[in-house]
Amino acid sequence: MSTLSPAISWVSGAWSRPTRTRSDGNALIASAEKGSDLWESTVYGFHHRNAHTLLAPWDDTRAIEVCFDTSTLQGEYDQAGVALVVSETTWLKAGVEISDGVPNVSTVVARDGWSDWAAAPTPEWAGSEVTVRISPLADGLIVRARAGNTCWRTVRVLPLLPGTRADAGPYLAAPTRDGLDVKFLEWISRTPDIALHAAPPF
Repeated sequence: MSTLSPAISWVSGAWSRPTRTRSDGNALIASAEKGSDLWESTVYGFHHRNAHTLLAPWDDTRAIEVCFDTSTLQGEYDQAGVALVVSETTWLKAGVEISDGVPNVSTVVARDGWSDWAAAPTPEWAGSEVTVRISPLADGLIVRARAGNTCWRTVRVLPLLPGTRADAGPYLAAPTRDGLDVKFLEWISRTPDIALHAAPPF
Protein backbone atom coordinates (compact mmCIF):
# COMPACT_ATOMS: atom_id res chain seq x y z
CA MET A 1 0.00 0.00 0.00
CA SER A 2 1.33 3.45 -0.90
CA THR A 3 2.54 5.77 1.83
CA LEU A 4 -0.01 8.20 0.37
CA SER A 5 -2.75 5.76 1.40
CA PRO A 6 -2.11 4.82 5.03
CA ALA A 7 -4.44 2.28 6.55
CA ILE A 8 -6.54 3.44 9.46
CA SER A 9 -6.47 0.90 12.28
CA TRP A 10 -9.79 -0.71 13.13
CA VAL A 11 -9.08 0.07 16.79
CA SER A 12 -8.53 3.78 16.15
CA GLY A 13 -12.27 4.40 15.81
CA ALA A 14 -15.18 4.08 18.21
CA TRP A 15 -18.48 2.41 17.37
CA SER A 16 -21.52 4.68 17.51
CA ARG A 17 -23.51 1.63 18.63
CA PRO A 18 -22.07 -1.55 20.13
CA THR A 19 -21.68 -4.42 17.69
CA ARG A 20 -20.08 -7.85 17.65
CA THR A 21 -16.80 -7.84 15.73
CA ARG A 22 -14.08 -10.33 14.91
CA SER A 23 -10.86 -10.25 12.93
CA ASP A 24 -10.27 -12.20 9.72
CA GLY A 25 -6.63 -11.60 8.88
CA ASN A 26 -6.40 -7.86 8.24
CA ALA A 27 -10.15 -7.61 7.69
CA LEU A 28 -12.84 -6.78 10.24
CA ILE A 29 -16.18 -8.57 10.33
CA ALA A 30 -18.98 -6.65 12.04
CA SER A 31 -22.56 -7.64 12.84
CA ALA A 32 -25.67 -5.47 12.50
CA GLU A 33 -28.74 -5.74 14.68
CA LYS A 34 -32.22 -5.88 13.17
CA GLY A 35 -33.78 -2.41 13.05
CA SER A 36 -30.51 -0.53 12.69
CA ASP A 37 -30.51 2.35 10.19
CA LEU A 38 -29.78 6.02 9.56
CA TRP A 39 -32.69 8.18 8.40
CA GLU A 40 -34.21 11.55 9.27
CA SER A 41 -37.95 12.04 8.85
CA THR A 42 -38.52 12.57 5.10
CA VAL A 43 -41.52 10.63 3.69
CA TYR A 44 -41.30 7.90 6.33
CA GLY A 45 -41.73 10.23 9.29
CA PHE A 46 -39.27 8.43 11.57
CA HIS A 47 -35.78 9.18 12.86
CA HIS A 48 -33.42 6.20 12.89
CA ARG A 49 -30.05 7.00 14.41
CA ASN A 50 -28.83 3.55 15.36
CA ALA A 51 -26.70 2.25 12.50
CA HIS A 52 -23.37 0.69 13.47
CA THR A 53 -20.74 3.24 12.48
CA LEU A 54 -17.02 3.02 13.28
CA LEU A 55 -16.01 6.66 13.56
CA ALA A 56 -12.68 8.45 13.81
CA PRO A 57 -11.92 12.17 13.37
CA TRP A 58 -11.78 13.08 9.68
CA ASP A 59 -9.00 15.21 8.22
CA ASP A 60 -10.84 17.43 5.73
CA THR A 61 -7.73 17.66 3.53
CA ARG A 62 -7.81 13.89 2.92
CA ALA A 63 -10.13 11.44 1.23
CA ILE A 64 -11.64 8.60 3.25
CA GLU A 65 -12.06 5.23 1.57
CA VAL A 66 -13.68 1.98 2.71
CA CYS A 67 -13.63 -1.38 0.94
CA PHE A 68 -16.09 -4.14 1.89
CA ASP A 69 -17.49 -7.46 0.69
CA THR A 70 -21.09 -7.23 -0.54
CA SER A 71 -21.75 -10.99 -0.63
CA THR A 72 -23.68 -10.98 2.66
CA LEU A 73 -25.97 -8.10 1.66
CA GLN A 74 -29.09 -10.11 0.85
CA GLY A 75 -32.01 -8.89 2.97
CA GLU A 76 -34.16 -5.91 2.02
CA TYR A 77 -32.34 -2.67 2.90
CA ASP A 78 -29.18 -4.48 4.06
CA GLN A 79 -26.48 -1.84 3.64
CA ALA A 80 -22.80 -1.11 4.18
CA GLY A 81 -20.29 1.51 3.19
CA VAL A 82 -18.79 4.68 4.62
CA ALA A 83 -20.39 7.42 6.71
CA LEU A 84 -19.29 10.99 7.37
CA VAL A 85 -20.99 12.50 10.42
CA VAL A 86 -21.08 16.20 11.24
CA SER A 87 -23.78 15.91 13.91
CA GLU A 88 -26.61 13.61 14.93
CA THR A 89 -28.85 15.20 12.29
CA THR A 90 -26.33 16.18 9.59
CA TRP A 91 -24.40 13.39 7.89
CA LEU A 92 -23.68 11.45 4.70
CA LYS A 93 -23.76 7.71 4.18
CA ALA A 94 -22.67 6.08 0.92
CA GLY A 95 -22.35 2.46 -0.10
CA VAL A 96 -24.37 -0.49 -1.33
CA GLU A 97 -27.97 -1.08 -0.23
CA ILE A 98 -30.40 -3.80 -1.23
CA SER A 99 -33.65 -2.31 -2.55
CA ASP A 100 -36.42 -4.40 -4.11
CA GLY A 101 -34.03 -7.34 -3.98
CA VAL A 102 -31.31 -5.65 -6.07
CA PRO A 103 -27.96 -4.13 -4.96
CA ASN A 104 -27.90 -0.37 -5.44
CA VAL A 105 -25.09 2.13 -5.16
CA SER A 106 -26.76 4.39 -2.65
CA THR A 107 -26.26 7.69 -0.86
CA VAL A 108 -28.29 9.41 1.83
CA VAL A 109 -27.59 12.97 2.95
CA ALA A 110 -29.20 14.33 6.09
CA ARG A 111 -29.22 18.06 6.72
CA ASP A 112 -30.57 19.43 9.97
CA GLY A 113 -32.99 16.58 10.51
CA TRP A 114 -34.15 15.86 6.95
CA SER A 115 -32.87 13.08 4.70
CA ASP A 116 -32.81 12.46 0.97
CA TRP A 117 -32.01 9.19 -0.78
CA ALA A 118 -30.42 8.62 -4.18
CA ALA A 119 -29.87 5.10 -5.54
CA ALA A 120 -28.99 3.42 -8.82
CA PRO A 121 -29.31 -0.34 -9.42
CA THR A 122 -25.97 -2.17 -9.70
CA PRO A 123 -26.96 -5.85 -9.98
CA GLU A 124 -23.55 -6.60 -11.50
CA TRP A 125 -21.97 -5.66 -8.16
CA ALA A 126 -23.65 -8.51 -6.28
CA GLY A 127 -21.04 -10.49 -4.38
CA SER A 128 -18.22 -8.08 -5.29
CA GLU A 129 -15.72 -6.23 -3.18
CA VAL A 130 -16.82 -2.60 -3.41
CA THR A 131 -14.79 0.49 -2.54
CA VAL A 132 -16.42 3.82 -1.69
CA ARG A 133 -14.46 7.07 -1.49
CA ILE A 134 -15.48 10.43 -0.05
CA SER A 135 -13.10 13.11 -1.29
CA PRO A 136 -13.02 16.83 -0.45
CA LEU A 137 -12.76 19.29 -3.33
CA ALA A 138 -13.05 23.07 -2.87
CA ASP A 139 -16.33 23.66 -0.97
CA GLY A 140 -17.78 20.21 -1.54
CA LEU A 141 -17.42 16.45 -1.38
CA ILE A 142 -17.22 13.95 -4.24
CA VAL A 143 -18.53 10.44 -3.65
CA ARG A 144 -17.14 7.77 -5.94
CA ALA A 145 -17.47 3.98 -5.91
CA ARG A 146 -16.32 0.94 -7.84
CA ALA A 147 -16.53 -2.84 -7.73
CA GLY A 148 -13.19 -4.61 -7.74
CA ASN A 149 -10.75 -2.81 -10.03
CA THR A 150 -13.39 -1.52 -12.44
CA CYS A 151 -13.61 2.16 -13.35
CA TRP A 152 -14.67 4.59 -10.65
CA ARG A 153 -18.22 5.91 -10.87
CA THR A 154 -19.03 9.40 -9.68
CA VAL A 155 -22.04 8.88 -7.43
CA ARG A 156 -22.72 12.25 -5.87
CA VAL A 157 -21.44 15.80 -5.37
CA LEU A 158 -22.60 17.74 -2.32
CA PRO A 159 -21.61 20.89 -0.45
CA LEU A 160 -19.47 20.92 2.67
CA LEU A 161 -17.64 24.03 3.83
CA PRO A 162 -13.89 23.65 4.34
CA GLY A 163 -13.01 23.37 8.00
CA THR A 164 -16.23 21.56 8.91
CA ARG A 165 -15.47 19.16 11.73
CA ALA A 166 -16.67 15.62 11.09
CA ASP A 167 -16.02 12.01 11.98
CA ALA A 168 -15.95 9.29 9.35
CA GLY A 169 -15.57 5.56 8.89
CA PRO A 170 -17.21 2.26 7.91
CA TYR A 171 -20.86 1.67 8.63
CA LEU A 172 -23.44 -1.11 8.33
CA ALA A 173 -27.14 -1.49 9.06
CA ALA A 174 -29.89 -4.09 8.79
CA PRO A 175 -33.30 -2.42 8.98
CA THR A 176 -35.38 -5.56 8.37
CA ARG A 177 -33.55 -8.66 9.59
CA ASP A 178 -31.19 -10.34 12.01
CA GLY A 179 -27.97 -12.01 11.00
CA LEU A 180 -26.16 -9.48 8.79
CA ASP A 181 -22.37 -9.74 9.03
CA VAL A 182 -20.22 -7.55 6.78
CA LYS A 183 -16.50 -8.01 6.10
CA PHE A 184 -14.64 -4.71 5.86
CA LEU A 185 -11.38 -5.14 4.01
CA GLU A 186 -9.79 -1.68 4.12
CA TRP A 187 -10.25 1.66 5.79
CA ILE A 188 -7.75 4.18 4.49
CA SER A 189 -6.92 7.88 4.32
CA ARG A 190 -5.51 9.02 1.00
CA THR A 191 -4.78 11.97 -1.23
CA PRO A 192 -8.08 13.46 -2.43
CA ASP A 193 -9.34 13.56 -6.00
CA ILE A 194 -8.06 16.67 -7.76
CA ALA A 195 -10.91 17.17 -10.26
CA LEU A 196 -14.56 16.38 -10.68
CA HIS A 197 -14.55 15.43 -14.35
CA ALA A 198 -11.39 13.37 -14.45
CA ALA A 199 -11.16 9.74 -13.41
CA PRO A 200 -8.85 9.31 -10.42
CA PRO A 201 -5.65 7.45 -11.30
CA PHE A 202 -5.81 5.22 -8.25
